[in-house]
Amino acid sequence: MDISLSEFYKAIHREHGEFDEILFATIGVSIIDGLEYLNCQDIVHRDVKPANIMVNKNGAVKLCDFGESRLRFKDEHFYANFNETPAGTLYYWPPERFSGQPVAGVASDVWSLGITLLEVGLGHVPFIDNFGNLIEDHVKLKSMIEDFDAKLIISKLNKDYEDATRTFLHLCLLPAPQRPSTFGRLQRSWYYSNTKEYVKSDDEVAKAFATIAKQLVSN
Repeated sequence: MDISLSEFYKAIHREHGEFDEILFATIGVSIIDGLEYLNCQDIVHRDVKPANIMVNKNGAVKLCDFGESRLRFKDEHFYANFNETPAGTLYYWPPERFSGQPVAGVASDVWSLGITLLEVGLGHVPFIDNFGNLIEDHVKLKSMIEDFDAKLIISKLNKDYEDATRTFLHLCLLPAPQRPSTFGRLQRSWYYSNTKEYVKSDDEVAKAFATIAKQLVSN
């Protein structure tokens, strides 16, 4: 049995009050690898969020729910109707989805990845009111996404998170023209390369992740 990343991060925050940065990075690079694999198959997921990412008892991270996915080059209508189709979940939409600008599907998934990872680190969706309640009004949510201050929200992460982590998140949440439009570009970032090398060279990281995952999945 697997557990969703949504359930996973909530359990970690509930038990420890924070989400370990190494665990955060390990999950992040695993998601990037999965999305880049899809990209190489010319597939855009279009609904990246914690509920659509699964963790099994061995600590393997897997993407799921491809109901909104599209073939990037083989679907001739993809770019024409991307803005108009109500694909994905509003909380993870990039700002350009609301403005009618042309949308590159992969860049949209990159934004969704950034919101997903930010949510994991914070312990909640980053769109909440002053009382900690999730914004459900679509007009208010649209306004918050369009005016999203990534630097401000990222600053609310655990103070012990490294600047490299914050910089990587900011890269995922840049405005559309500057945001990476391929996951290959994210894989070429220092943050990704350093994390992959660290996890590869330290078996204890993978073992610790698997132990935590096994415990949570079993529960």
